[in-house]
Amino acid sequence: MTSEFWEELSGSKVCGGYLLRRLIGSTEESAVYLTSYGEMNAALKLRTADEAAPEVPPVEHRNLIEIIERGTSDIGGSRYHYFVTELADESLGNIIASRALTPDETREMLAPLLETLTYLHEQGLAHGSIKPSNILAVGDSVKFSADTVRPVGVVASPEADMRALGLTIIEVLTQERQPSAIANVPKPLRDIVEHALQPDPTLQWSAKQASLCLAGKMPAPIPAAPPDPVPSVAQTSQEQRPVTPGKISPVVTPIEPVADRLKRPIPAWLYPAAAVVMLLAVIYVLARGTGSSSDSSLAASAPPAPVVNTPAPPVPNPGVRPAPAAQQGTAPQRESTVPPKPTLRSKPTPFEAPPKVAPPSAAPTAGKASGRGWFVVVASYSREDDAAKMASTLAKRHPQFKPSVFPPSAIDTHYLVIIGSGLSSEGAEALRQRAVAGGLPADTYIKKYPASK
Repeated sequence: MTSEFWEELSGSKVCGGYLLRRLIGSTEESAVYLTSYGEMNAALKLRTADEAAPEVPPVEHRNLIEIIERGTSDIGGSRYHYFVTELADESLGNIIASRALTPDETREMLAPLLETLTYLHEQGLAHGSIKPSNILAVGDSVKFSADTVRPVGVVASPEADMRALGLTIIEVLTQERQPSAIANVPKPLRDIVEHALQPDPTLQWSAKQASLCLAGKMPAPIPAAPPDPVPSVAQTSQEQRPVTPGKISPVVTPIEPVADRLKRPIPAWLYPAAAVVMLLAVIYVLARGTGSSSDSSLAASAPPAPVVNTPAPPVPNPGVRPAPAAQQGTAPQRESTVPPKPTLRSKPTPFEAPPKVAPPSAAPTAGKASGRGWFVVVASYSREDDAAKMASTLAKRHPQFKPSVFPPSAIDTHYLVIIGSGLSSEGAEALRQRAVAGGLPADTYIKKYPASK
């Protein structure tokens, strides 16, 4: 399908009444739209139906996008699969279109994805379509799309997943999906890519082995083929092993077992030889005894050795502590009193460039809509006056939370009744819990919004 076709579907209702509010992204085979599921924003993915492809099995994992509803629908005379899922904040494909990831960002992204692939492969499943556009950020989490997961078979396999993952690592670091760009990939990511792109399945790393490498632990070595059996002594003496053309056959030297050597009879010539050796030993001892007197006289006539007076070691005084010996040419060491320089540490969000140190600014207060960051949303309405009435009612009952109305944004056409904005995810969650405990609706939720237009 063309992009014009997907764009024309925006604003229409499909798949049982879902309103396609805005086109988020598309390819030739699929498109993703912003829609609503009850009072919640959601994503709806349309994909051309393939009768040969197996059905997507229900599978859940914390790093897989949650599928809320799935089915098939006829649109414009063609058959489509549709998936209603949780709404992601951004796609890695959109980030790569403008810049490459740093090695640190890539390692942070890769860890949860390898954990997810390990889980899928152990369940007999494969992702089937690993590429940047199917890697999504939801809050502080990195997740795989789930609508392409398949049982392992002809369509998808763990080996194909690992090859696609290797190409994806190259692409996010170099913006090129070519194996030749591996020269620009740093270690240990290069080790993972090299083993992921191995054409030999016995040498290709699994997702679990790649996780060990990413964590700084080398994976267990790939088991080698069993060695050829060692021929016996009789076989070696009677027959010669054939040599395969183009292959050098190893020379095997047979080793006789110790037990067999002990059972062999002693040769007859060894007895007279031993007798001769013993006779020579007796003659040597007798000859040495006759020369002992001359040795003694020489020893007696030799002048006495000079006596060297060695001073006695000093007696240690228990009340005196010995000073450490200073090394020659080394100045005495003094304990440094200079405090270490402080370091800045911040946790980057997924796909985000390393943070820059900026002068402190005043944190937004609850009820002040900054248009960016995490919001605490109490309710959403399609009409502004309804949202204003709810905000006024909440202000009378719960003035400490300072409820306000946030206008529609680029990703949400509803008026939101909020009690906080421009917050961190931890601050927003803490405020939500206080609000629910203070009597606000139990379905109050937090959501990250980009800057409004």
